[in-house]
Amino acid sequence: MGWIEEKGSGLGRMRDAMISHGLRPPVFDFADGYFVVTLPGHEQAWSSTRLAPGLLAKLEDRQKRIIDFVDENGRITRNDCIKRFKVSSKTATRELNRLVEVGVLEKRKKGPATHYVLLGT
Repeated sequence: MGWIEEKGSGLGRMRDAMISHGLRPPVFDFADGYFVVTLPGHEQAWSSTRLAPGLLAKLEDRQKRIIDFVDENGRITRNDCIKRFKVSSKTATRELNRLVEVGVLEKRKKGPATHYVLLGT
């Protein structure tokens, strides 16, 4: 009947399709003896839904998690990025600068007070 293209490909395709449309990936859980899949809708989309879905799809997973962190906490510093994502100072700086370049984050203040917020907030 052609219902199955390839064994085990559905979850990955589902995740990729949701991310490419600017949504968070599906959440998989096991509760009360049932396998539960939660498909977040637009009201639960990444904070960057104002970005074109194509741009969101081009961001790396860690960059999306940085956006999520800023959405939840209002801001992020380089040190937050180093501690939260267990990366080097150079990597944290590169990731944050990339998000500034593509218009997701805005850099505020200078020196030790430097932090990043979602653009337009």
